[in-house]
Formats: sequence, C-alpha cells, structure tokens
Amino acid sequence: MLHAQTANAAALAEHPGRSSALLSTDRVAAHLLGHCLPADAGADERDAAARDRGMRSFTAAVEIDRVFYLGALTSVSSAISTGARVSTRI
Repeated sequence: MLHAQTANAAALAEHPGRSSALLSTDRVAAHLLGHCLPADAGADERDAAARDRGMRSFTAAVEIDRVFYLGALTSVSSAISTGARVSTRI
C-alpha cells in the first residue's frame, strides 16, 4: 500500500488536480483483467472472480484497483529497467 500511496502522491505532484479517482475505468478494468481473468470473461465470471477475492462485484474490484494502478505500473517499469523478474500474480 505504501508504494501505491507514494506513486499516487508523485503523480499528483507532477500533475496537480489529477488523482487516481480520475483514471479511466476501462483502463483500470483491463489492468485488473490482465492479472486475474481472460479479457473476454463475461460479467458473471468477472463478478464471481471478484467475490472469490472478497469483493462484492467486479465493479467494486475495479474501484479498489484504481488506488493501486499507478503503483503497479511504476513497479513493473522500475523492475524492467533494472532487469528484475516481474510477477503478475495477484
């Protein structure tokens, strides 16, 4: 969580007036799907996967992932630039 908070604060400092709340819902959903389900998963399958992870729906999972999205992107780009192995498992 600390990394996500740091990434969000850095983005806000660089782009005042922007926050993770303004990120594209479709982009955050695609990011989440890339980690846990096939992109062509239907709504029922998405909701079931979210409930398996303790969330009430896929929509709720997207809103939760919104907070971690920038941190996840910076973790991956930092790891790639240093040659570290990157795991995409949740």
